[in-house]
Amino acid sequence: MRATDTWLFGDVKVKFAAADFDAYDHPYPAFEAFWQNAAKLDRLVMFFTDGHRQAILRLGIHVWPDGHTTYPANMYEKQPPNYFYLSRYVWPWFEDYIGNRWRVLERMRYTRQTITYWACAVEKLKTPAKPRLRPDVPYRGSPKMVPKGAKRRVAVSATERKARARREKGDG
Repeated sequence: MRATDTWLFGDVKVKFAAADFDAYDHPYPAFEAFWQNAAKLDRLVMFFTDGHRQAILRLGIHVWPDGHTTYPANMYEKQPPNYFYLSRYVWPWFEDYIGNRWRVLERMRYTRQTITYWACAVEKLKTPAKPRLRPDVPYRGSPKMVPKGAKRRVAVSATERKARARREKGDG
């Protein structure tokens, strides 16, 4: 499905100053449709309701913002997507998605049980910004989003490290 197929407000000509993506579980397809199709003011506030942590904890399914799915094998592999969900998975994807012609002014978040509510204010820049790559921060985004030349770091559980060590010794 293309983002233009999900945009229901093609006849609205007013520029948006605020948007609320309250899909409970996966608000990102609606955001993508909005971002590609809506007329936006130079400053915009967006609100998101995201229930992905619920699936990570209960079912062991990690649905990334871009829509692809991974399945953490054990509770140790569930911890990084659960505890660092916004900072390592959602916000890097979001900043890459809005591109270098917009900058994030402010981010807010609130978690209630397994539902994450977050918001941000963005501003359109007059000239494109430099790329957002920060070499001091390990990149943990989706495999589809790894910038050219960046190495994707994957968290490895202690159990997996021990199993690898046994296999290297020939014990496993």
